[in-house]
Amino acid sequence: MHFTKITGLALALAPLSMAGACPAKPYQKPDVSSPPNAPEVTPVPYQTPTQPADAPVATAPAATADAPAPETTTKAKKHTKTKSKHHGHRKTTTGSAPEETPSAPEETPSAPEETPSAPKETPAEPKAEPTPSGPPPPPAARNTAAAAPAGPKFVGLGTRYGLDYPCTEADCWQKGSCSFTDYKLPAGIDGTTCVSEEIWDNGAHCGGCISVTYKGKTLTIMVTNRTDGKSTHLDMTPDTWAKLTNGYSGGGVNGIEWEFIECPIDTPLSIKLHGGASKYWFAASVEGAKTRTSKLEVSSDEGKTWMTTHREVFNMYILGKVLPSNSAWVRVTSIDGKVVVVKDVELASGKITAAAVNY
Repeated sequence: MHFTKITGLALALAPLSMAGACPAKPYQKPDVSSPPNAPEVTPVPYQTPTQPADAPVATAPAATADAPAPETTTKAKKHTKTKSKHHGHRKTTTGSAPEETPSAPEETPSAPEETPSAPKETPAEPKAEPTPSGPPPPPAARNTAAAAPAGPKFVGLGTRYGLDYPCTEADCWQKGSCSFTDYKLPAGIDGTTCVSEEIWDNGAHCGGCISVTYKGKTLTIMVTNRTDGKSTHLDMTPDTWAKLTNGYSGGGVNGIEWEFIECPIDTPLSIKLHGGASKYWFAASVEGAKTRTSKLEVSSDEGKTWMTTHREVFNMYILGKVLPSNSAWVRVTSIDGKVVVVKDVELASGKITAAAVNY
């Protein structure tokens, strides 16, 4: 009976506090017109991916000049926040942000599409779309992620949230769908974004970094929440949006180019236990990792054997077993197969244990 009481208390205290979904408000057309002479870029029509989750997809040929560009209107819904803190979206008529540099036509080479097999736990990613003609390739980003393996690039709709409920950068996503609480963005991260529910995959991209470019301006941003729309849709905080679009006050623009990159983090990663966690209910997230995590395991015998957790919808790795002591070892594996073992993780509510290294 003693075990039953503790288990019930732990479950009552923890994950439910992390995620209340609130109904989203529809977009309303912003009272903002496109800046004069600013070219408008529209996204290439998107097809739902059919290949394995993380399969790299080569870029398709650029759309011809005569092809009609679809008018894009997105309906985004909630950003899940605890205590019903969320940011409803309004209908966004896409515009064009102020231009900083002259643009020139760009040619996008074609390449055959390849679909290699991939592990099931690799995070789902959007299908690569052809890059529209428009601005020339932007200068190299100011982050230090150049060493990351080249991945597929995506083109889609970019929006900002907080139209109805303005929020500061951290307040927009603290206690949101990625279950980040009291988390500070590492140095070198310019801002944050939500990714689409189509690629959410129980928070598989949480803490991952994205290089996003619009009209020659490139930022390094972190995934901290989720949104609605197509798989290539990025929904950014007001501060991040203002940086990327040079202060454009409209709610959305087409032609956002982005890709997943390695985060410019030079400190060890950490294991964060969620509120209410204990040896009776193991619930944790990985914070401050250079690359996204694909697997988290727990050992109660100092690494002799390992138990696999499962990731639930709000970026929580859950172990459905009671552990024998108040500490354990944790082993995490990145999406590119790098492994880090974190010893003596304290199994207590809200505790953070730093590893010795990063991926």
